[in-house]
Amino acid sequence: MMTPEWNLVLGQKKWKGNEKIRATEMQNKFIEEETQRRIEDIVMKRVEEELAKRKIDVDEEVMRKVEEAKKHVEHHLEGEYERRTKEIAEQFKGKEEQLKAEIERLKKEVENAYEKVRDSERKLAEERLAMLERQRELEEDKRQLEYNFLKNEKKAQELILNKKNSRPKLKFELKPMIPK
Repeated sequence: MMTPEWNLVLGQKKWKGNEKIRATEMQNKFIEEETQRRIEDIVMKRVEEELAKRKIDVDEEVMRKVEEAKKHVEHHLEGEYERRTKEIAEQFKGKEEQLKAEIERLKKEVENAYEKVRDSERKLAEERLAMLERQRELEEDKRQLEYNFLKNEKKAQELILNKKNSRPKLKFELKPMIPK
């Protein structure tokens, strides 16, 4: 027979178990958010570094060629100057297109990283759901076993105490004793 103290102990154990599950879920959520934030920071930093590096290279190349063109104009005709300027502009445009392609590639990498994170989160959620379902089943089995145990214990006590007339009545009779 379960006493109120025993019920209190069982309730405390369930509460502690639920606290642990909530703490684990909160920790997992924090880890997921922190991981996603760090991935975003790393990717954005890398994109900015690549853009800055490429921009410096492009700027240096453009400045070098402009200076070269100025010196060349001093020694050659105006038409040569225009031809070189067009060439520089085309090279700059090509470099710019390369940078745009690199930016697109990096954006795709970021999207792929996000997709991996989403897949990981989905898998984690599925695993968490399966774990919670299993825990619910185990708790249901435990409740059923406790119920059956208490029911059987109650029947045994009723039989012992003859409640609800569960035992056959004993009949005692006094027979007259006649001497023979």
